[in-house]
Parts: sequence; C-alpha cells; structure tokens
Amino acid sequence: MSMRRLKRSLRKKSSRLNEFKHSNDSPKVRKEVLRTISSIPMSAGAVVIDNNYVKKELRDKKEVLYNFLVSDKIASSLLSSGASRAVLILDRCMSKEARDHFNDYFAKKMAWKENELNRSCRIVEIRHTHSYADPNIQIADYIAGALFRKFERGIDDEYVLIKGKIKYTSGWGINW
Repeated sequence: MSMRRLKRSLRKKSSRLNEFKHSNDSPKVRKEVLRTISSIPMSAGAVVIDNNYVKKELRDKKEVLYNFLVSDKIASSLLSSGASRAVLILDRCMSKEARDHFNDYFAKKMAWKENELNRSCRIVEIRHTHSYADPNIQIADYIAGALFRKFERGIDDEYVLIKGKIKYTSGWGINW
C-alpha cells in the first residue's frame, strides 16, 4: 500500500487527516504508517546525534548545525554512491533567508566534496516543500520519530518495523 492510499483509507475514518505527522498521530496510525513504509521499495539514511557530543556554542545555533550535517552527509552519500544527478527535497520549515543560505551553503559544500573526492553529481534542483504536500517528507518525519523513540526514550517497537529500510547510519555518541 502506498502512503497516498493509506491516507485515503484513514481519511474515511477521520476527516481531519491532512498529513502523516509522527508526533501528532495516534499509536494505531503510527503502526499503519510504519508498516506501509516497511513495504515501500526504498532505502534511507539516518544521522543521530547525542546533544552532549555537540559543541556548546553550536547547541543554540541549530541552523548552523543543520546546514553542516545535512550538507556534509548528503553530499558525501551522493558522491560515494556514484549518483550522477539528484533532486533534494527538504521540509520548508525554515525562513526564506535560511533556505537561501542553506542552498548556497549546500552548493559550496557539494563543490568542495566533488573536488576532494574527484567525482561529480549534478544537483538538478533543491526544493523546499511543505510536509503536507510531499509523502517523502512525511516518511522522513516518521523515520525520525521512530529513531527519537529508540534513542531518546529507549522504546524500539517502531524502529524495529523500519530497521531494514535504514541502509546508512551515522552518529555522534550513539551506539547503533
């Protein structure tokens, strides 16, 4: 079952369902969404960070940390996988100024990594989209929610459902 089909079937039961949001959905909906994700032919990567391993001066600068981690990990993954082109789809949760800054930072990081690794990958587009408009962002939100429960709360019931989809893992202060 696809995410769209699942949304249609659940919307029949609850007319308020606009998007899947891990933190807002009921445990029953979460299980259904995670089962659906486990059946989709896809793979994901995850970076989990223990806040204690982040420099104190960066803890209050989440935008700087986000730009570095997302840019570094995505650029490295694209180039090491041999991808020749990519479209980046990100949640449109930042201000216009922050999005523009991210796009510039990412382009510079990508160029630096391409030079360092002597490989290239053309970024066709960086799209900042509202989560309600893109099921891929909702899937990422659910993966992040399951990982939060596992590492922050010690509850891995949701993580177990999607563990096989996570092919790339990295972290600071985390034992996978």
